Amino acid sequence: MHKMAPVAWAHIRPVFIALALLAGHAFFYSADTRADKAIRIVASQNYPPFSYLENGQPAGFDVDVLKAIGEAMKRDILIDLLPWDVAQRQALDRSADALSGLAITDERKRQWDFTRPLLRHSFSLFVRSGEQAIRGIDDLAGRRVACRAGGITKTFLESRPGIVIVPIDDERAAFQMLQAEEVDAVASDTQGGAYLLRALNISNISVAGEPFATLDLAIAAPRGNAGLVQRLDHALAALERDGTLAQIRRKWEPKQTILLRKEDLINLTTMAALALVALIVIGFTAWVITLRQEIRRREAIASDLGASEQRFRILVENAPEGIVVWDVDAERIVDVNPSMERISGYDRDRLLKLGFTDLYLEDQPDKLPLAQSVRSNITRVLNGEHLSLVRMLRRRNGDETLCEVQLVRLPDEYRRLLRASFVDISER
Repeated sequence: MHKMAPVAWAHIRPVFIALALLAGHAFFYSADTRADKAIRIVASQNYPPFSYLENGQPAGFDVDVLKAIGEAMKRDILIDLLPWDVAQRQALDRSADALSGLAITDERKRQWDFTRPLLRHSFSLFVRSGEQAIRGIDDLAGRRVACRAGGITKTFLESRPGIVIVPIDDERAAFQMLQAEEVDAVASDTQGGAYLLRALNISNISVAGEPFATLDLAIAAPRGNAGLVQRLDHALAALERDGTLAQIRRKWEPKQTILLRKEDLINLTTMAALALVALIVIGFTAWVITLRQEIRRREAIASDLGASEQRFRILVENAPEGIVVWDVDAERIVDVNPSMERISGYDRDRLLKLGFTDLYLEDQPDKLPLAQSVRSNITRVLNGEHLSLVRMLRRRNGDETLCEVQLVRLPDEYRRLLRASFVDISER
């Protein structure tokens, strides 16, 4: 019997090997086919105009962006709109691949990986127009405040003691509760709340004070799925470059409503009354004279601004150093001058499609990883620093050029812009 054991193992061993190979093949086959399956992304079903159900079908800004991402990735995107807290749970337990419309905070970054922001949102308090006691977030102690269950507004309110939080799944119900005096305020996305008030034809509710938070919203996946987030982010970058995102933003901008704060309404009413009194007292003739003077003054200002802009453009176009204007949020170059074309070897059209990391060599004098160094420098400049750096530039023909780079923030009301000037110091 002892002599037969090796013979039995000799017969059984190929079977074990075959089973192991089949198991391994099944594992890798499953991993390969997973790359072809639809990506399931969940979002809120009650967040108009960003994500909501219209006749039972997903609609909104986020939905259009997700559809465009699917086309860019050549992948099927399955979009499910759910109650917001349910959507978050499904993303966290990985029954969904990602979550759209999640506000980016430092705390959430410990649990989620985020794509680049889709939009910047502000969050405000909505009160009845006749409410005088609530002027901001500091006036909510002992007050009943409705907010979205699982939302960033609820997280923010929970950090303030004494507020009676009323979680809701549908913000339409929250505004109806406010109108019926069942709650004292609603904490909501400013534009989303304004859109709902218009849709519900509610006119006696306004914003109290300034927004209590302003945050970027993005697509997110639980930590550990950075590969998916990176692919989604690459698709968003492509949509930004080809203008698709800008087109979607323009489509949904008319859906957003400009909502006046309660204080603005009071000020406007007071100003209108004073203007009427002034019109009666001073008379129509004096008003016409003032209007004409104002028109002439504004025309003079506009003329001066046009001349100033022309002088600035001439200075930039004829500057000996290369000049690049960088849009931080779009992550792309938006303007260059002829000297930069000469220094880099790229023409203007090509430069407008590149990023800083495309222009620089990976190995730089500061010995830091390139992407980390670029992000750090941009943050410092946005915080008010004026940086002077030495960078090794890669020209289009492959030559390397040592440049002195000056980084400074440009004033702009709507965008975060940086100006980088490049001076070739290779001959020094």
